[in-house]
Amino acid sequence: MKLLKPALSLTLLLPFNLFAYSDIDLDGVEDAKDKCPNTLLTDLVDESGCKVKSLVSKHHFDIILGKKYTTMKNNKNHYLNINTLQVDYYYKNFTLAILTAKNRSMSEDTYINAKYKYKLNEIFNLENSINIVLPTYHSYFNNNKTDYGISTNLNYEKDDISMFIGYRYTFINDTDLEKINYKNTNSYSLGAGYNITTNILLSTTLNRTNSIYKNIDSLNAINLSAVYSINDNWFINLSYTNISNNISNSDISSLKIGYYY
Repeated sequence: MKLLKPALSLTLLLPFNLFAYSDIDLDGVEDAKDKCPNTLLTDLVDESGCKVKSLVSKHHFDIILGKKYTTMKNNKNHYLNINTLQVDYYYKNFTLAILTAKNRSMSEDTYINAKYKYKLNEIFNLENSINIVLPTYHSYFNNNKTDYGISTNLNYEKDDISMFIGYRYTFINDTDLEKINYKNTNSYSLGAGYNITTNILLSTTLNRTNSIYKNIDSLNAINLSAVYSINDNWFINLSYTNISNNISNSDISSLKIGYYY
């Protein structure tokens, strides 16, 4: 019983001590002495409570898992159900993206894209990219080689509206066969996007790409996409793409879930 009274006294005094101390921005400096009372949780402060250094990293990543369902319409319809994986790295105006896909029986090529954005003024920016297509699937002819490409996009961004026009040139290094001849390709793109709310983006893209095969018409593609940001980290992407030329037609639907940090 001798210990009960001091313990009881301390318990009664504790709430008064807590109420006597106030630190609204949780920076470790009492409000009465805090000369900068609204610093962020990610700021490192001095004895006066003022920002010395931000602890927010300039390096960011995201990882995106997806499901892609493809219907190829020609003489006989073919259906593919493919899992996709994309990893992106961001640093200031630089982005590095890696995308690969596979199902139970086959893999697709792996795409690597390194992009840098130049800000021209308040509404226009220019993006230049280097693209590498790694042959992570093997054809029956063993002629699938690494391809390289360069591209540039001019982007317009103001308020909730964005638009772009782009061009890409790809060096096709696949080995020519007796009945299959390959050629380098040009690709032209035009797109627009609109933020209908702060966390929903709708966009559409038109694309025309020369076929890698000689004497085959160019491929035309239209893409419709919706991105929903659940919070600062999680997001969902739904998209539909139609690709066609004079001999084939394909529909591609996909669902992707990503985490940004």
